[in-house]
Amino acid sequence: MERMNAKRRIIHFTQETILKKIWAIMALMTMTHTVYAWLSSNEEQEIQKMRFGDSNQLIMHPKGIFSSFCKYAMENSKFMHNLRNYSYVIERSESNENGGRNTIRRDLDNYLQEFAQQMINMFPSEDGKLSIDSKGSDAFIKFMENYKDSSDSLYVLAALYLLSEKINIPIEIVGDEKSGMNLTLKKKNKNSLHISLSMTIYKNTNEGVYQKQTEKIINFFKSTADPSSHITVPAKFSMPSTYQEFLTGDFLFNPRFLIQSYIYKYIDTKEKYSQFMMAVYTLLCENMPSENQAPTSEIERHAQRVCESLFINESSDTMKNSLDCITNLCAIKDMDAIKNWALAFKGDSLNHLHTRLPIFNRSSDDFNEHALPQCGYDNCIEGFLLGIFLCSTFEQKSQKYKLDHLPNPSKELKDFFCKYNEPTATTEISIHKDWCRVVAGLSDDSNVLYDKLSRNKISPGLLNILYIIKKIAGENDELNRAILCLEEIIIKAKVEESDLKKIQNCMQNVFMSLSYSKNIEVVCDSIALAQIGIKIQRRTDITPDNGHSFLVVYKKGEEDMASTIKIQLSKEKSMPIINWFATEDLNLRIGCAKSPFKKMQIKYAEPETYSEYIIKQYIDIRLYQTVLGIEKINEFTKRIQTTPMPKSNNIAQNPNALLLWGTLENIRYKSCIIEMFLIHTSPNKLDTKNRMVQFTKNLIGSVSLKDLRTKQQILKGFEFNENYKEYYTQYSKQASEIFKSYRTLKGTQILLESLLSVNASPVAIISSFQALTNGLQGSNCGLNFFGSDYVCKNLVKKLSELENDNDIKTNMEVILKSIKKCETTLSKYMPEDIFMAWFIHIGKWEVYHKKSIIKPIYDSIDFKKVDIKNVKSILEIKISTLSYPTMRSIVEKADKLLDDNKTMLVENANIDDKKYSLLKEILQKLLINPLDTAKETTRALPVASLVTG
Repeated sequence: MERMNAKRRIIHFTQETILKKIWAIMALMTMTHTVYAWLSSNEEQEIQKMRFGDSNQLIMHPKGIFSSFCKYAMENSKFMHNLRNYSYVIERSESNENGGRNTIRRDLDNYLQEFAQQMINMFPSEDGKLSIDSKGSDAFIKFMENYKDSSDSLYVLAALYLLSEKINIPIEIVGDEKSGMNLTLKKKNKNSLHISLSMTIYKNTNEGVYQKQTEKIINFFKSTADPSSHITVPAKFSMPSTYQEFLTGDFLFNPRFLIQSYIYKYIDTKEKYSQFMMAVYTLLCENMPSENQAPTSEIERHAQRVCESLFINESSDTMKNSLDCITNLCAIKDMDAIKNWALAFKGDSLNHLHTRLPIFNRSSDDFNEHALPQCGYDNCIEGFLLGIFLCSTFEQKSQKYKLDHLPNPSKELKDFFCKYNEPTATTEISIHKDWCRVVAGLSDDSNVLYDKLSRNKISPGLLNILYIIKKIAGENDELNRAILCLEEIIIKAKVEESDLKKIQNCMQNVFMSLSYSKNIEVVCDSIALAQIGIKIQRRTDITPDNGHSFLVVYKKGEEDMASTIKIQLSKEKSMPIINWFATEDLNLRIGCAKSPFKKMQIKYAEPETYSEYIIKQYIDIRLYQTVLGIEKINEFTKRIQTTPMPKSNNIAQNPNALLLWGTLENIRYKSCIIEMFLIHTSPNKLDTKNRMVQFTKNLIGSVSLKDLRTKQQILKGFEFNENYKEYYTQYSKQASEIFKSYRTLKGTQILLESLLSVNASPVAIISSFQALTNGLQGSNCGLNFFGSDYVCKNLVKKLSELENDNDIKTNMEVILKSIKKCETTLSKYMPEDIFMAWFIHIGKWEVYHKKSIIKPIYDSIDFKKVDIKNVKSILEIKISTLSYPTMRSIVEKADKLLDDNKTMLVENANIDDKKYSLLKEILQKLLINPLDTAKETTRALPVASLVTG
């Protein structure tokens, strides 16, 4: 009896062992906090001190799935977030943030139906974000919280976890005449129970609620652990035994991943962690032989393997080799802790700081999306205030935005930070719209002035900004003093030299009083008085002088790892301009960022266990996100566009691998995935029930399409695959609307450059090109960009990847016919102009001097229709101004191409000789009167200077 009790006992003591070194290293983590730091560093140290077993030599395995690093890696990699929000097993409706996320596809097999249902039960995510909370009276979290004051709920989780490990734990729901239905967990070889919990919960009412969801979850895990059950985990969804298997993402549909993710979310205190790990160890001991005895059955051997993956002898070589990993984890956490707060000021967010918003009507709580663009406004002052509040409300310990330090935050401000409660890698248009709900249309008695009668577009002025802050954050002494200071300066009707310092100090004190961080500096080198507001309501305010800035600088961290955010309000020609940016020494930053990640990447270069796969994947994600994020390169988009995809059948069938690439919240990421999928599968029509079709449909349904720019971005890929009408029926009408915006010169350029940057097969690119040209028929800009050497070279290069010359010839003819279809009387160029330009372009590239390429182009040209001026204009799309030597060189190469291939081109002497001579004549005409070349540049495409070859 005492022996068994000893197995369940945790003893704390301090001896000079390896463990003390680990504690010393982990002491570094006291300075570290992360977005997912539900445990403090001190608590993590105490948990690491936990000892198990009769000899007290066992501690938690640093590479086990419940180690701090594995948990940190998996939660930061966002696997469960992506699975719950975008997986093909769930149907998601358009722009329905909270609804449409709990509808399970009916065409799934029995196992996936059950898995999807339990995933929804365990992660209701009712607020649109990954969450285990629920308002449902029979929700699983309600059952767990009902028993949170004891270790009983942790025994439930421990039992479910071990069931997912295929260890038959005797957890049952049984009936009792007196107490009704109870969830019980028997002790081995005893008549006593670990737990006996009523399945009926009474909350604020005499009527009990039976916990049906809990019953379904228990039965699901029991069934998947029982080989004789009707619910078996398909081999496809087994836990990975190699890293390559891990990269398929199929393991995400395994019960073990599901319960592991739930445990990470549920356990948020040291006490819960301690009780949970003790429950796991206790239940494992009941299925293993006594200590120092060999296992006698497969059940005991399997339980022992599981135990060895979770617990380790403190003096083992594996433990010694883990010290460096713990050190690097501390460095990674430390870096993340400083940098996470600055996410909203980096990368893609810079594209949307100065955006144009439609008019907001506070009474109807809606935007006028259908008004003309000129009816909207640039949200400069709104963007400035957003930056101020993102910096001021960021609490470094929790890595979240909090308002508890503000005097009296408005309901709208609370709602905003309830929705956006942690840093995001992007600042999308939707965030600006939600921020508009906070600051637009404030009541007249607030003294806030706007530049529009609708009380939109905040008027520039430091005093006006203070009035806004007072209205949405509440007042305090520093704010009132600053308002009084600015009002006195305005009353004087002039700004004296001494006033500049006063304004800097009082504004700085305001921002410090409203911020968790006190390391703030305000810089302003020149200010002036100016009239603000509309005619019927104007007043004098203080603004930066023309050509000068008002700068608020926030700094976190020390020395090498410090991050600085600058929020700059400038004034140019009486117009306000807003900029946010994170400043840093790039070379120093990149070195600091690479160091811990590179060390860990080497350490996990050849991962051997499931937890090591998770850590390796996290390191790979963070290495390109952090390092290249510092350089402001959108590596995710670049990686998707240039990554060779598997055979089209594979990409069309399995989207699970994409769930392992980090968060998919970014609209550009979603757009890029949709576009890539539609291009790769353009040649083949897929079933509408196809998994990738469903997955991409969920990506579209996860964003609001009310905003035109968002709609343009997310639906752009439809241009490359005519099957979109059947795949995404509900979006066909909206797609037709946004296609119109791409029927311009710039729009055509964007589409072609998007298509030609994707590393897809030649057949896929050509099929997508066909779909694009079909859509451009009748457009007066359809042919304008096709003649550029950029388009010509990329298409010919792609064709050259085909091994068979007949295939190259056939597909070249398809391309030329597609361009021919775009002919219109409204177009500046004729197809013959394009084909003539292509022939000249190819003269420059000897590698493409093949009959299968040259002959189809030559045959497509009706030389009587070629316009010399148009050809010159096309050739200038990239070069802008063709000098005579440059033109001569280009023509000579085209002429040589003709001479070298005359025999092949002139097959019918009577007909082709004349055609050949006409081409020679056209080439010579391109060289006549070189002074006219400069004049003709005025006819060149206006987009020429923007095109990159």
